[in-house]
Amino acid sequence: MPQTCAPMLRLPDVLVQALIVFIVGVAVGFVLGVVLMLRRHRKRQKRLDSQPTSGEVADIAREDTGDQREAVDRRMAHGAYDAAAEIVTSEIAKNPSDVQLKAKLLEIYFVWGSEEKFLAAFREYEGDIRRSRYWQQVSTMGSQLCPNEPVFEES
Repeated sequence: MPQTCAPMLRLPDVLVQALIVFIVGVAVGFVLGVVLMLRRHRKRQKRLDSQPTSGEVADIAREDTGDQREAVDRRMAHGAYDAAAEIVTSEIAKNPSDVQLKAKLLEIYFVWGSEEKFLAAFREYEGDIRRSRYWQQVSTMGSQLCPNEPVFEES
């Protein structure tokens, strides 16, 4: 007597196709989720890497005061605009005829986005700045930061 096998269960083609679409959708969703998580992690890591560590902050605090301009640039790079402005202001007090320092202070206020401080410093140093090689640069910064200020419209 021949052996008979139980008939194999056959699913309808539509159900098989739906199951395949579902499995592919889950797989694609998983891959997209992983990619988005990796992107988010990389962005966060970049932000963390760009912030100074406590050791770097301590190094900045211990900088030799002999090279104040480099110290100012480092503070600006770390977003410490108030500290950079403080250094330049004290250097201007020591060297009141140094127009480059006055232009640097205006640059700090420009990068900082402080329209009020920029205008106050500009008004204080306007005579020196206008007669210097820095006038065009300061005028451009002023027209961008303070577009409604008439003194920068003429340049």
